[in-house]
Amino acid sequence: MNQGVQSIEVEKEALDSLLSSGVFRRAPTLERLLKYVCQKHFEGRADELKEYTVAVEALGRPPEFDPEQNSIVRVEAHRLRKLLDRYYDTVARDHAVRIVIPPGQYSPQFIYRAEPSIVAPCDLPEQPTVASVGEETPDRPSPEATSKLDRRSITVYAVVASALVGALVIGALFIGASASGLGPFWTARSNETAGRLAASAGIQGPAAPTGEAIRIIAGATQSSYADRSGHVWMGDRFFHGGDAFMTPTPLIHRTSDPLIYQTRREGDFSYDIPLKPGCYELHLHFAETIFGPGNIAGGGEGTRVFQVSVNGIPVLSEFDVLAEAGGGNIVLERVFKDITPDKDGSLHIRFSPLFREKAILSGIEILPSVCGSALPVRILCRDRGYTDAGGILWGADRYVTGGQLVTRPDPVSGAQDAGIYRGERYGNFNYEIPVPAGRYSVTLRFSEQWFGPTKPGGGGARSRVFDVYYNGVKLLRSFDIFSEAGGSGRALVRTFQNLEPNAQGKLVFSFVPIINYASLNAIEVLDEGGHRAMKDRFR
Repeated sequence: MNQGVQSIEVEKEALDSLLSSGVFRRAPTLERLLKYVCQKHFEGRADELKEYTVAVEALGRPPEFDPEQNSIVRVEAHRLRKLLDRYYDTVARDHAVRIVIPPGQYSPQFIYRAEPSIVAPCDLPEQPTVASVGEETPDRPSPEATSKLDRRSITVYAVVASALVGALVIGALFIGASASGLGPFWTARSNETAGRLAASAGIQGPAAPTGEAIRIIAGATQSSYADRSGHVWMGDRFFHGGDAFMTPTPLIHRTSDPLIYQTRREGDFSYDIPLKPGCYELHLHFAETIFGPGNIAGGGEGTRVFQVSVNGIPVLSEFDVLAEAGGGNIVLERVFKDITPDKDGSLHIRFSPLFREKAILSGIEILPSVCGSALPVRILCRDRGYTDAGGILWGADRYVTGGQLVTRPDPVSGAQDAGIYRGERYGNFNYEIPVPAGRYSVTLRFSEQWFGPTKPGGGGARSRVFDVYYNGVKLLRSFDIFSEAGGSGRALVRTFQNLEPNAQGKLVFSFVPIINYASLNAIEVLDEGGHRAMKDRFR
């Protein structure tokens, strides 16, 4: 029997178990509705489950039924969702398969409990816990249903990985993932289980040595991951409370390392991270992959609101990732300077829900710094990090939407390091660069390598004209790289001072075409306040 047939049989058994439980004894209409939608699913005809067909074929409404005038299907579907949630949150909370009718549709989903033993390197006893569940609202599933949706995704990924690489998966957990990917994941439904799984993979550890950065991917259990800028991230550790989940969202905006944002820790939780004495810069990474238009649970701004404190001091109040990022599946990074360990030698970061939905976190960076000054931000329009002739690391392209990257082969004159100009982003694009509060000097680097008498695009002056805005204020008007630089293939630098981040802690730069596309080679952001003797090796 193949895997698809096995899945159908398991799902039919889950339905039979539910129908025989007696929960529909006083709700024959809901029982008939559930049988109907599940039968369509088993027949591969779930696409026929429209409001009209459900009303006529399952609820016995006449052919002239008008969904716009009668909401009976929506009402009964809502009642069915509440009954299913109640059943699986009480008497059937340990069942291997959960039946869910997602809001806004009538096709059932069979959510499989994720078992850590599928990919864990040792056989640990399962200790499931039941998350607190608030009352369901018509526009989204309960938090427990949402969690189960994530868990099925994890299970599917784990099974496929197991079939493809077999024993190599277990070996990879100890060796560590390569720079090309994160490696396997599994869900941990209680902090105790999560901690034990982490320990079995050897990812708990002491404080980082003085002068070294700490980077943690929340919810991940692999030993290490090297991002596109060459920085090494560790698996999840030093946490208390919350649960670890993975959502394999196909596209995460404003990052060149989407895998960092496909896992998360969720709930009411904290991190207690041992640190050496000194000043640090703290980066908190978020991405809302569950709520928001187009995501699995729907909703929007105000759906998930929480607060964050550092060493007992609130740093983010009524924090809404969707609102701050401008939508779902968009990277949001908040940065805080002058961070020091508490009296006990650890940095304590607490994530506390304010309303119904749980707090979330994708990643933590703790970077050694100089008190009073933010670390430099250097971004190249390239898909990998680059160390220039002066030994300074420029990070891979990030914080950007729109446009596309291209590599230019011709040398650039007038530059201390021509490698900075090898990569280019062109199009209609914008960068949202997270920084701590303060004033910044920002340098933009350009070189016209497409237009010109000897270049592939031909032409010359006025062949490319665009505007550059900062937080909505125009910095460069009708900017022409060729004319400003005095020809093609020449380095052009423009620096702007006294720039402050917006209310979301971002420096937003928009490159808007007028004639042909806007283009850019690199961005450098330097803190104008505090100490200038910043050690570039820290970034």
